[in-house]
Amino acid sequence: MGNQCCSIGDPEKKRKTDLDLLGVSVHHLANYFMDLVRAKYPDSGNDTKIYQIEDLNDLDKNGIIREEGKDTQCPIDDRRGAAYVHTLQGADHVGPASIMLSYTWRYTIGDIVDVLTNYCKSNGLNQKKLYVWICCLCVNQHRVVGMKKRKEDIPFEE
Repeated sequence: MGNQCCSIGDPEKKRKTDLDLLGVSVHHLANYFMDLVRAKYPDSGNDTKIYQIEDLNDLDKNGIIREEGKDTQCPIDDRRGAAYVHTLQGADHVGPASIMLSYTWRYTIGDIVDVLTNYCKSNGLNQKKLYVWICCLCVNQHRVVGMKKRKEDIPFEE
């Protein structure tokens, strides 16, 4: 009967799919992630661009995103180095993604967080319960760097 969705027959694939679909709460982004950015980049703060937070041109230097997950075991592949989202605990910080954010690495983190907090306010949404799937935080940047070092193509269709 054709291909079945991975979540129907294989509990392990379902677990990994569920982990792939976790998002970071707007509350976490506005309160905790922004604090990390401001501490690391006091001169630019809210105007820090995504590519400054995690510079994938300098593969040997962890930015904020990789630094947070460098010693965490990835729950998807059980290897050291986890996606930022997989370092978070508690429903106020992480949960099944409610929305997906499309952006460029030239956007500032402050603009992104401002848009998300304003979206919550204007729609009467709880910032602790709106979870955002944003690739720089939800894709394991340790694996991206590994692939770049091996000069492998990075798949976007998975």
